[in-house]
Amino acid sequence: NETTVLTKVSASLWTGKVVMSVADQGLTSAANLGLNIVLARSLPDSEYGVFAIVYSVFLLMTGPPSALLADPMPVIGLTRYPDRLRGYVTRVLRINLVLSLGMGLLVAIAGMVLSVRRSELSRPIFTLAAMTPFLFLYWLARRLPYLTGRPAIAATGAFVYALTMIGLLVSAWRCKLLSPSIALCVLAVASVLASAWILFFLGQGGLETDRSEEEVPNGDLLREHWRYGRWVLATGILFWMSDSIYPPMLGSLLGLPAAGAFRAIQNIALLMTQLLVPLSALFLPIAVRKRSAEGPAAAARFTAWILMLFVGLAVAYASVLWVGGEWLLRLFYGNSPYAEYGWLLRSFAIAIVAMAAIQGAGLALSAFERPDIMFWARLAAVGITLLGGA
Repeated sequence: NETTVLTKVSASLWTGKVVMSVADQGLTSAANLGLNIVLARSLPDSEYGVFAIVYSVFLLMTGPPSALLADPMPVIGLTRYPDRLRGYVTRVLRINLVLSLGMGLLVAIAGMVLSVRRSELSRPIFTLAAMTPFLFLYWLARRLPYLTGRPAIAATGAFVYALTMIGLLVSAWRCKLLSPSIALCVLAVASVLASAWILFFLGQGGLETDRSEEEVPNGDLLREHWRYGRWVLATGILFWMSDSIYPPMLGSLLGLPAAGAFRAIQNIALLMTQLLVPLSALFLPIAVRKRSAEGPAAAARFTAWILMLFVGLAVAYASVLWVGGEWLLRLFYGNSPYAEYGWLLRSFAIAIVAMAAIQGAGLALSAFERPDIMFWARLAAVGITLLGGA
């Protein structure tokens, strides 16, 4: 009976963590989707095209902090510094700040070049440069609670993020101030408040006091993160090339309205892909612990189950897009020109299933510290995409 009670309690805790993890990504994705929908419905198609291009640049910028800091954290933090986790997180946050300032400077230089050329992108690019440290902070902070298996902190942070986003968007819309630059400022303010919430509760007990007084050496930390994250970074760049490169490319070839139209369709198609991110963040530390405590075979069985779960969810969502894609576009964008591109959703439906399989495989390879294999798989996928396009 005691064993049964413990099993039920464990199952209840597990279910709660899954719900909180889904709520974290769901609220964040819903807020970002809401921002895009409001902009797509309120701005001229050329202005929304500007935002689509700048947002793609932002996604490219998130590659280094995600690959070199956020993605290696569950593996390196839990295996190398389990008794110094608070000190480890502090070091990672400092490195993230330095990295964000450096990348913001590079974007500002790009803004100067665009300003000389009198491009419509110059002002939003300057805004992105100024907002980079705040955006990067939330990008990393929302991953920290998963180190200690407390996704509820991330979920409440996401609630703060979404609530702030809604309030600022409504205010800007009522005052008729919406623009690509204002949208980036809204993202930054929401990111700061949500990050402060998460870091406060982590400091109030979410992270235990280090059991070892030995400091986490910056040199060792950087080498370990680089050794693991370099392959993830290369894979992320390839992912961007096969996914987010299209708005800038379409904007340069066909004009800003085409970039906006593609992003509007992509917003709907990538909801499932965004859902898999927090599930990966939740399951990866568990896979790492299983590998350390129960051996590679147990971790392999667990990650195989996760892969099947991801693919199953993707197939279900792809079916909805295939059958009701046009209806979804009319629901989100009303009578805007974007509803005419519903046929594109069927192409995205096929890609969603493939991306879910890649996400599941990537989780397994990360748990076994083999991101290099993921890089070669992604490189092959990009090659196939380019050959198919040709």
